[in-house]
Amino acid sequence: RRWVGSDGSGQGRIVVSVARNAAIGQPPVVRGGELPDQVVRHALARDGVVLSNLFTRPGQAAPEVALSVALTATGQEQPVLSLVLPADQLIRLSPQRRGTEDSLLVAVTDGTGLLVARSRDAERFVGRPVPSWDRLKALNAHRGQFEAVSLARPPEEARSAGAAEG
Repeated sequence: RRWVGSDGSGQGRIVVSVARNAAIGQPPVVRGGELPDQVVRHALARDGVVLSNLFTRPGQAAPEVALSVALTATGQEQPVLSLVLPADQLIRLSPQRRGTEDSLLVAVTDGTGLLVARSRDAERFVGRPVPSWDRLKALNAHRGQFEAVSLARPPEEARSAGAAEG
């Protein structure tokens, strides 16, 4: 189902997917088709609500994310309830027109290194991989501080402290 924001635009949708147990050693078979299978399988593998990585549906340009939770299984099937939102609806950063020496560039990535939100030029960069992702993953830590180079030309230096999960 789709719900409508106060301005009349669609804000997101609720999706129910169903996973059916597969043969031993095989991943569950996902029915529903509206979400990537890995989004549903990730929810099945975790306890509680999980935030998906960025994904794009066929025929759609806007990247989306899903907040999903596995519900109680009935027999061989287990439903997964997902709240699917355009990525820019989930994470809103204060936009900046251009960078100055003392301005702060904020960027948010998903667990695969795709840019989900950016405080400057978001429309140009959301959905693209961040160039310093391999450096962050090489730290092999869920938290820490590192320096990164932005996608902008000329490149800007960025520092990050936060959680990384992939």
